[in-house]
This record gives sequence, structure tokens and C-alpha cells, in this order.
Amino acid sequence: MARGDSAVRLLKVIMYLEHNPKGLTVKELHSRLVNDLIECSERTVYRILDIVERAHFPVYSEAQENDLSNEKRWKFRRTTALS
Repeated sequence: MARGDSAVRLLKVIMYLEHNPKGLTVKELHSRLVNDLIECSERTVYRILDIVERAHFPVYSEAQENDLSNEKRWKFRRTTALS
């Protein structure tokens, strides 16, 4: 792994979540990283999401009611300056 790859993956995941208010599944996040020529596994995406949560970004996951696969969608909570 080249120097800085971890930071690039972390920032890309944050960017993807920021620009997708409906959220993304781990598979979708992984696919986007691979499409951007960033090598990683789905397990790495879970690790990145854990880091994002521990860094106190307002990220959470929820299962969609009409999604038969029961995959969780990760998204940012929309917050205001006063919350």
C-alpha cells in the first residue's frame, strides 16, 4: 500500500456519504472506491466506517424497509449549527 492510501480511502468514503443523502451500502461504497482505482476489500470499508464513527462524524446506518437484501445504508445525519 502506498503512503497516504488509508487517508485517501477515508476521505473518499466521507465524500461519497456527504454527496448521497439517501445513503450507501458497504457494497456500493466498495464499488465506488474500486471505480476510482482505490484497492480495498469490503471488510476495509467496514473498518473505514468504524473510524468515521469514532472520529465523531454524524454517520449512522439503517436498514431500508423495502430492501429485501436487508443491507444497511450508511448516511450522515443532517445537523444544524445549533445541534
